[in-house]
Formats: sequence, C-alpha cells, structure tokens
Amino acid sequence: MIPIVAAAIVGGLACGLTAASQGIIAGLLAAPLGGSASALLVAVALAYRRGPGWQRQDDLDEQTDAMVAALRDVAEQGRTQAEDAPADERSRRSA
Repeated sequence: MIPIVAAAIVGGLACGLTAASQGIIAGLLAAPLGGSASALLVAVALAYRRGPGWQRQDDLDEQTDAMVAALRDVAEQGRTQAEDAPADERSRRSA
C-alpha cells in the first residue's frame, strides 16, 4: 500500500509540475490524473510481481476451517479436563 501511495504522490507532483508550464489551471487539473495513473501502474506492477501464487478465497476458507476445528478441539479438551477434576477443585474454580 505504501508504494502505491508514494507513487501517487510523486506521479501527481511530477505531472502537475510538467503541465504547469502550460498554465496553473492545467497543472492543477493534470496532477490528480497523473497521480491516479501512476498509482494504477504501480498497483498493476505489484500484482504482476506477486504472481499467480497468491492465495485465493478457497485457500483462505480451508485455513479458516482448519483453525475452527483446532479451536473446537481445544475447547473439547478443556471440557473433559473440567469434568475429570475433583469436586473440591471445581468449587475453587467457580469461586
């Protein structure tokens, strides 16, 4: 995200300064367009650099399901340990 924002600022300033030779209004109008265009180019370059190996939604869903299953196992272990505890120990926990 930081490279995209930096590219937008630098691209907007560069485009605005270049177009300012035609007039201040032209520079003010060109700066947002140049910043947006440079941010878009950097975003596309970063996405291309990342390649096809980035995770899809299906992969993230599988990871989430695995984490939920692990949490349920831990909760089940906690329940069985609480049931196996002596009665006096349970009364101290609830106090």
